[in-house]
Amino acid sequence: MVVSRKSSSIPPGTATPSSTIRKSSNVPGNATAMAEALLLEAGFVHGTKTKAGWCLKEGLTHILSADDGKMVPLIQQHGAPKMYNWLKGDAKTRRNEETMPPHICFQSLCRIVAGQQLAGAAAAAMNQRLMNLTEGKLNPDIILKLADQGVEEHLKKPVGYSKAKANCVVALANAFHDGDLSEEFLRSASEPETREALLKIKGIGPWTCDMFIMFVMEHPDVLPVGDLAVRNGMAKFFQLKGTGKAGSLDQKKDLKTMENVMAPFVPYRSLACYYMWRADETKDVMNATSTMTTTRPKRTDDDAAVSKTKKKKANAKKTRKVT
Repeated sequence: MVVSRKSSSIPPGTATPSSTIRKSSNVPGNATAMAEALLLEAGFVHGTKTKAGWCLKEGLTHILSADDGKMVPLIQQHGAPKMYNWLKGDAKTRRNEETMPPHICFQSLCRIVAGQQLAGAAAAAMNQRLMNLTEGKLNPDIILKLADQGVEEHLKKPVGYSKAKANCVVALANAFHDGDLSEEFLRSASEPETREALLKIKGIGPWTCDMFIMFVMEHPDVLPVGDLAVRNGMAKFFQLKGTGKAGSLDQKKDLKTMENVMAPFVPYRSLACYYMWRADETKDVMNATSTMTTTRPKRTDDDAAVSKTKKKKANAKKTRKVT
């Protein structure tokens, strides 16, 4: 399936209210209207074209309708994906090639490295210390100057890095300085090209590549099986038992299983995985997978009469068989 690169504009007031959509019993058939309503409710009124060129409305429509609408209750519970919130800005304020920080890729990679094997709050605090240390001007040259003064005293300790993370950030800075990586290359490279280039940096593995490609470059079909929360979300949502400890999913041994359950969401698995993160956070996720927020038509007096007649006929047949 080819990902559409057609832009989508959602003018205010044209979508069907989600309260009306949720009363439909045919959810997959109403996926487009539901996606539109969810995006409008979240404030996406200026268009839904992502940085990678694909349409967020089309992607959301696809995962709402895929697998017989299995993900609909979870999506309704958590709303439109927040990782594309920058799209809410108008043409003057939204992020583009002219308004993006000149070192957005380098800064993003440093932030992702900080988040390796850490909870979100701890990673955010570490990244903030790095931004404070560089006075908000984080770039490869500043990192190399700090490294020249001493990685331990001027980078590792002030930021709170482990030795491996400090060395990785310095290696990244060197790669940008030497031309092995560049902002221009990372903004335009394909997913395989990006992975190949990043994996050459010591301290960067598949998870860091996945996070960069998914959140920064906004590629639509990333499956980050190296992320524990995504695996946990899949296990809960799809009721999977893996080969890992206590039945958890193993990123290598259970790869085929995870690929199979996520197959219906191709080519928008990045969106589907966003909701796996949400599933991991959802206490009653089993209820979210089984209880559709739809209402059936009320039973009328005529319906009741027909049902009563059917029961009488059935009982009469049973009586004849007995006698």
